[in-house]
Amino acid sequence: MGTMDKIRQTSPIILAVVAVLFIGFMVVSDMDLGTTMSQSDRTKAVIGSVNGHKILYSEFESRVEQYMERQRNQMGPDAEIDDEPIRQQVWNQMVEEILLRQEAEKLGISITDAEVSEILLDDPPAEWRQSFTDSTGHFNREVYLQLMTDPAKVSQFTKDPQAIANFRNQILMLEDYVRESRLQQKLQNAVAATVSALPPTYLQQQYQVANSSAEVSYIAVNTASVRDQDVQVSDAEVATYYNKYKDYFKQKPSRQLKYVALPLGPSKQDTASAEKKIKTLAEALRTTADKAQRDKIFDDAVIDYNGESNDFKLVKDIDPLKYSYLSNVPEMEVVGPVRLADGMYFFRVDGRRSGSNEVVKASHILIKFNDNKDSAKAEANRIAGLAKGGEDFAALAGKYSTDMGSAQRGGDLGYFGKGQMVKPFEEAAFAATPGTITSPVESQFGYHIIKVEDKKSEELKFTEIRITPLMSTATRNQTIALANQIKQQIEEGQPMDSVAKRSGFETSMTGFFQRTSPALGSTSLTLFAFDSDMGAVSNPMTLKRIGVVVAQLSDVRTEGIKPLEDMKEEIRARLIRQKKLDKVKAKAEEVHRKVAAAGSIEAAKALDSTLGVETITVKNNGQVPGLGMEPAFTTAAFSTPVNKLSEPIRGERAYFIMQVKNRTEANMAGFDAQRKDIYQAQLDRLKNSAYYMWMNTVKENAEIEDNRLRVYNM
Repeated sequence: MGTMDKIRQTSPIILAVVAVLFIGFMVVSDMDLGTTMSQSDRTKAVIGSVNGHKILYSEFESRVEQYMERQRNQMGPDAEIDDEPIRQQVWNQMVEEILLRQEAEKLGISITDAEVSEILLDDPPAEWRQSFTDSTGHFNREVYLQLMTDPAKVSQFTKDPQAIANFRNQILMLEDYVRESRLQQKLQNAVAATVSALPPTYLQQQYQVANSSAEVSYIAVNTASVRDQDVQVSDAEVATYYNKYKDYFKQKPSRQLKYVALPLGPSKQDTASAEKKIKTLAEALRTTADKAQRDKIFDDAVIDYNGESNDFKLVKDIDPLKYSYLSNVPEMEVVGPVRLADGMYFFRVDGRRSGSNEVVKASHILIKFNDNKDSAKAEANRIAGLAKGGEDFAALAGKYSTDMGSAQRGGDLGYFGKGQMVKPFEEAAFAATPGTITSPVESQFGYHIIKVEDKKSEELKFTEIRITPLMSTATRNQTIALANQIKQQIEEGQPMDSVAKRSGFETSMTGFFQRTSPALGSTSLTLFAFDSDMGAVSNPMTLKRIGVVVAQLSDVRTEGIKPLEDMKEEIRARLIRQKKLDKVKAKAEEVHRKVAAAGSIEAAKALDSTLGVETITVKNNGQVPGLGMEPAFTTAAFSTPVNKLSEPIRGERAYFIMQVKNRTEANMAGFDAQRKDIYQAQLDRLKNSAYYMWMNTVKENAEIEDNRLRVYNM
């Protein structure tokens, strides 16, 4: 909460309460629950379980709605919110919370109410502290403790009983959050304790890699000159390679779907209908001479096409593209049709006025009183003198202003009207002319140096009609009906390819996906795939950005070794790459002889301009700039003597002839000085990795049932 929020005469306590109350509970309206289920049944419905622990529909939906409400508050009430990723995020979170509690119970780890209270009162989460912290970073502990220990005092700021109840609920949710966070921390510590001490040689190696480098000139003899048809890899060779290395080709349970997608959008008829509406309205407005009749035609169109009437708006608040058409239109005249990015518009200017609601754009530098008001005033006068003397105001604000929120923006406060600032600040800002800088102005917050940048008072009142092709209900119904026909024909035994082709569509295949991966971005499709038998056909599902999808389970992979069929092309590509390297080996040896005869890579380049010489700096970590992972390259860069020409080095994608120009070795004296810090940093990294590896193992071994698709379509 910045100082300017308080200058705008809003109590910090109220802001803290409002920030909490924003996250409320709303009735879920976008469910697609079975019509046979009563509300009571829905509330009690079990949508899944974790090692036998049930996850209730009511708990899940309550959490989902909380997340969605937060997004509405952040993005605005009219923002389109994609609930699919939110639902999956909530599901994953609830599963992990249950697993954490179960594992903690096994290890005898618990969190007492006293621990939760201590954290809430002495060290609250950052997001809650922020609501009670001013722009100087001061945490108003007194107000925080007052509300936390006696939530009923929220009634000082609102008489809405639901708001008070919601505030109490938010405190309970905060307690749950603190309990889960603390439990996770204790589990992390328990897992971290299993990480053994790191061997000194490992730390030295890590230090050497990070602090050593080699400058290398090299020539790459790549396989680009070898055509694919010049290299033959037989099925027998692929099978031999597979059998030799198949233990490395492990897979988790996965599924593959074949699907047909029917786009959802305006049909040709819908587009023609929109164009007809635009043409009819434009013609009626153009050919009607009587002004009163034209107004009636426009007013009727506002009703018919859900037009929007905008009360007086400051010019600064109107979309610049729209204003470019409105600026020169006489009052009560209509302009249109006008094509903008989101459709065709008709505008009518209903009124103009100036001076009624003047706004000011200003920046300020705030100097707080602290313990010495006279000293603060002297400092404010000094800075005001610098600003008036020509020094950059934004830079001064960033350096001196104690309003940290606006200081980060060079003191910029944007536009504000009367009644939004405390009186002394408002009077000074509105009295000043644009471009001027005021002398320090005193308010209860300190001394303000104000730079007035602009004033506006011109306002427009206008009505707009937007007409754009929209998918009609008839078009949507026809699309869904066709999808159901396709589903029925496939279930009757007709091949999906043939059914789709007759309807004017093509089929597609997903890649193999696991239970944790939303197929085509849809959790519902993934649940269908893992909850169905081979050949099963899904109900039509409407997926954002894709359309209405009908899917058929086309392949099932169980846990174990990937079959040869799945690995065949990948193995073939590897063998082709190896055979191409075999073919360029002779060329690499020839280049090596040429360079050796010349005495150096640079000399060879002077004799043969076709040799491509590159000079780079590398570390011994397998990564080569511009080439990707080439471990053989970096190993040679640190083992070949400086200035000595290397033998041809076989890499992953080329042969390399290199000459190390110079090499910087790590100063091991620095390692001795930093040994303790290096040890702790590496140990912390390994401990964190150990926890997440442990949690992944716990999740993989858990019996998790996801029955959401049986309760409703997501």
